[in-house]
Amino acid sequence: MMKRKFIVFLAAILMIVLVGCATTDFKQATSSSDIEASLSKAGLQICQQAGIQPVESLGLVKGQFYQLHTDCAQFDPNQPGAKIWALEFDSLTARNAALRRLTSEWRRGLGHAYVWTAGPYLILIDGQRLTHVEANLKQAMIALGAQ
Repeated sequence: MMKRKFIVFLAAILMIVLVGCATTDFKQATSSSDIEASLSKAGLQICQQAGIQPVESLGLVKGQFYQLHTDCAQFDPNQPGAKIWALEFDSLTARNAALRRLTSEWRRGLGHAYVWTAGPYLILIDGQRLTHVEANLKQAMIALGAQ
């Protein structure tokens, strides 16, 4: 029993340390227009988008859902280039709680998921996507300063 408690305690400490090291400064100036500009500079087009409503109890201020492609003329909503969610939080605590939940409890859809932080934002890519769109998206996140 004591050994189990120690392992759980050690895992919790390790998760806190890793989440703290792998995130950007919450005060980093980032906006949805910064994210969109970074996507555009990386050669990605926003083919469809939708707003995400605030959820005060989670600290979610606002968000955007994007379906991306390198050329919207080739966009197929059933097989998008990539789907991303950009979620803005009101506090470091709320953003990191969402990050912990995504990385520990959330069940992935199709494909491998990536989660970045950029200031008050969590940016998530998940599901089926095209390899070249994913590569451009990773470049966009690097240029944005996301981690």
